[in-house]
Amino acid sequence: MSDYVCRSININNNLINGPGLAPHPSPVPPPQPGLCSKLYVGDVSNNSISVIDPSTGLVIDTIENLNDRPYQIYFNPYTNQIIASLSYTPGRELIFIDPQTDTVTNTIRFDNLDSVDGILYNPNTNLYYIASYYGNQVAIVDGTTFEEVAQIFVPAPYQLALDPATDLVYAPAAFSNYVSVISGTNEVDRIVVGEPEFGLYPAEIALNATTRRAYVSLREGNSIAVIDTATNTLVTTIPLAGRPRGIDVDPVTDKVYVALTLPLGQLIEIDGNTNTVTNTLEISDYTWDVVVDTLNNFAYVTDRQNFTVSTIDLSTFSVVQTTEIGGEPTTLAIYYYEC
Repeated sequence: MSDYVCRSININNNLINGPGLAPHPSPVPPPQPGLCSKLYVGDVSNNSISVIDPSTGLVIDTIENLNDRPYQIYFNPYTNQIIASLSYTPGRELIFIDPQTDTVTNTIRFDNLDSVDGILYNPNTNLYYIASYYGNQVAIVDGTTFEEVAQIFVPAPYQLALDPATDLVYAPAAFSNYVSVISGTNEVDRIVVGEPEFGLYPAEIALNATTRRAYVSLREGNSIAVIDTATNTLVTTIPLAGRPRGIDVDPVTDKVYVALTLPLGQLIEIDGNTNTVTNTLEISDYTWDVVVDTLNNFAYVTDRQNFTVSTIDLSTFSVVQTTEIGGEPTTLAIYYYEC
């Protein structure tokens, strides 16, 4: 989408990140009764996190003066926290944000890791899994003490996914051609996603817990690998017109959404039943991440070229709103709360 030293932040309520809402062709419907949402957007050029109200497209808060670039943002529903990884030196931290106040409540440093990237929490084992891309490992941390209990060698892991049916954790190995399968504190399997061994660059991953399918970006292979997590086997590979980056799934509709970057900047919709591309939307040459709002049938896509977050109505597959960010937006997370 994590070590606890209290950090002061500046909350900006004056929208200094730009005008916020740009003209859009049709209004965004209000959220469902009783539930509202907020978007958390990592800005790697300003070492900050922007908070967006999707119903208006306005930046409503900015969490500033972070110790490094926010590289992954993850919502932990079990602790009701937004967690962001500050990947490199001087960072190598996880920061924990209270989404009710949008303040940093704790910071945990990992000086023994070369980088801190993907984040995942398993509530059944009370373990955090931390992908260290430059450290070539997945660090496993006790969820109460935040002490490291194990390390597993994985060549350049970037993102992680959990199958709640089995408690297995899936970690694509970017500098190899497989996805590592982790049970508790042990690697139990490796799923080969193609040849050659080096060059495919499996990186991002999203898992549909309903269909037991995991989708892995093969950045250099311009394709998506589909894994059956019930059998831990490769089902198929879906060719794409560009380099895949961000991936998210909608378990309600069984659709997969992929942000492509360079040479094409697109949002791609894949039918999870047929494993075929069903919709394509041009955005820019440098789209980066995507998150799906399953309650309102929207997707949000970051655009590092135009410094924006686009709101896509998935029923029409069109951009209905654009929010300007003051720097380079990358990673995304969505948070739901009672209005």
